[in-house]
Amino acid sequence: MIRLYEYPPSSNCQKVRLVLAEKNLPYETVLIDLRQNQQKSPDYLRVNPYGLVPAMEDEGTVLYESTIINEYLEERYPTYWII
Repeated sequence: MIRLYEYPPSSNCQKVRLVLAEKNLPYETVLIDLRQNQQKSPDYLRVNPYGLVPAMEDEGTVLYESTIINEYLEERYPTYWII
């Protein structure tokens, strides 16, 4: 399952959530509270060494940077729809 590390008010995170919703892809959210500096925690820095949101894990593939994540989602799931 896709795991999205995000801070909901972030417009970059919103871009990724929009693509996930358009493709109807199930995903798990991991909240990273930027106000609490959780993006600088050692656990999160192992996911994204730049300490930014969003980041995403998909079956062992880890990506960060919203545009790269969205390009990956389009390539990996070009026409994913569950009705």
